[in-house]
Amino acid sequence: MRVAVLLALASYVLGAPAATTIVGAPPATGTAVPTPSPYHPGAGSVKPPAVVARTKTCTVTATGGDDGPAIKAAALACNGGGRVILAGTYSIQSFTDLRGISHVDYVISGKISMGNTKAYWLTHMLLYTYQSAATQWVFGGTDIRIYGGGTIDGNGSIWPSSGVRPVLLTLDGVNGGAVWNINLNNAGFWNNLCANSTNVIYDNIHITATNKNTDGWDTYKSDNVVIQNSVISNGDDCVSFKPGSTNMVVQGLSCTGSHGVSVGSLGQYIGSNDIVENIYVYNIYMANAENGARIKVWPGATGGTGTGGGTGQVQNITYDTFTVSNVAKKSDIVLTQCYNESDLTACNANPSKVTIKDVYFKNFYGTSSSTSIGSLECSSTSLCSNINTANIQISAGGTLTVDCHNMVPSLLQSVTCVQV
Repeated sequence: MRVAVLLALASYVLGAPAATTIVGAPPATGTAVPTPSPYHPGAGSVKPPAVVARTKTCTVTATGGDDGPAIKAAALACNGGGRVILAGTYSIQSFTDLRGISHVDYVISGKISMGNTKAYWLTHMLLYTYQSAATQWVFGGTDIRIYGGGTIDGNGSIWPSSGVRPVLLTLDGVNGGAVWNINLNNAGFWNNLCANSTNVIYDNIHITATNKNTDGWDTYKSDNVVIQNSVISNGDDCVSFKPGSTNMVVQGLSCTGSHGVSVGSLGQYIGSNDIVENIYVYNIYMANAENGARIKVWPGATGGTGTGGGTGQVQNITYDTFTVSNVAKKSDIVLTQCYNESDLTACNANPSKVTIKDVYFKNFYGTSSSTSIGSLECSSTSLCSNINTANIQISAGGTLTVDCHNMVPSLLQSVTCVQV
């Protein structure tokens, strides 16, 4: 999505908020690939691949033991145009690599659980260097679809404090993918990771997770992604745009117990250059959350932690039409270049190396127990530009205020800027 296109999408929507889509239980059937609605990021940098007819059917019979090898065998048999039918109750007890398999539907109407053989998983998962993420199975290839109304269970109770962070559903290297009508339960860590992928849509996903760090989605080094019409109850970000996330739309989500829809964190690692740009977030319901709309960037260095100091850029980010309920004080709207550094003086002494520009927070509704609804803090005026708020109509019983540091107050409409 080019900047001009996204800014056109970001034209002001005044008046009453649009109704947030709250979807019911996913249907067990339905093969029509969902379409992005109402917004789509555009063509992106790569055209979607041609769709190949599914002429083969490969049914997986549960073995009562490790079903990972049988699932992979079925995927290989249906490679090039088929449907893998997963209608039973399965257990994945060994790493299952489904990358390089294309033009395949994975029709999950049953239940797939990650095995509880923790000792095995500690040394056999696919490990990612970024934030110690790992995965027990991974999908990759061209023209991949995952749907069916079934459930994927992460057996998350075995993972807290383990030092390993297993992602429940990972797409890595997908060009042209769709995931819809799926329940994700009990993740050990993130629920979804979309990495190194293009032209992907998620629709009607139901997420229930109680562990910490159970982000609904994390996008990483991916382009042209849509996440929409889903219900999330979890213990961290509803959606998090990690480094390399470009040209994305998130819309129609109901998020409960989360840490918000977040850009970042970015600039955590010295030597990295983190880019997130052209992001449009629309029509979100955020309840009982630590944050609402959030951009989080590390400073140039943090005291004693050895983190921060990476470079990068955040540009053209729009949060449009949020309904908030019981979000923490000063957290409905958050922008910080001092992430994980509570000492503002120390942050100013080590300014972030990640620039932020062209950010819009607009059309926020709902209720707050405090008139102090946000915090917009940049570590230097040269590093932040064109940060805007407009039509903030949160009911809090008084004048709405936002803590400001190195902001331009005239660009912050509908709120009073309190210098900190």
